[in-house]
Amino acid sequence: MNILFVCTGNICRSPLAEQVFAQLLEAQSSQTAVPVDSAGTYAVVAAPMNSGSVAAMESLGFEPQAHSAKQLTRQLVEWANLVLTFEEGQRTDVVELLPRANKYTFTLLEFANLIALFQSAAPDLDSRLAETLLHRGMVQQLDNLDIADPYGKDAAAFEAMANLTRSHLMEVVAWLP
Repeated sequence: MNILFVCTGNICRSPLAEQVFAQLLEAQSSQTAVPVDSAGTYAVVAAPMNSGSVAAMESLGFEPQAHSAKQLTRQLVEWANLVLTFEEGQRTDVVELLPRANKYTFTLLEFANLIALFQSAAPDLDSRLAETLLHRGMVQQLDNLDIADPYGKDAAAFEAMANLTRSHLMEVVAWLP
């Protein structure tokens, strides 16, 4: 299974999610390896991770890695088995690139809600994902599916975004077989 994180510029939320998720997986040495990547719907191509996201990662005890922002492409969406966005509009942008991606594209909050309410017991990752995706329409939708973009805001906005992102990424890691 490949996971793609998508935000707007690929400099704040999605690179933080990509790196935090990879480090959470690494800390759970018994977990299955899961390739991850990130992209932006309006990427600041080749830009590094925003310093606010870097500081927020460090405050949570994670080690920021080098990052170069990239534009969301159809090829990246085809590569992914699960696309996690930070806003409903970004989810729409992904599906417009590749309509069949609708079945495996969620906001991070939406997917965390789904896996919290439906616990798959499938032993392998691909089966667990397939089984989980079948239950998409069976859970009550949340009123707000977005994690706010902290770009241009203060450190508190970056820390709030990072805390919320980490919390839901921990749920995804716990969901893995």
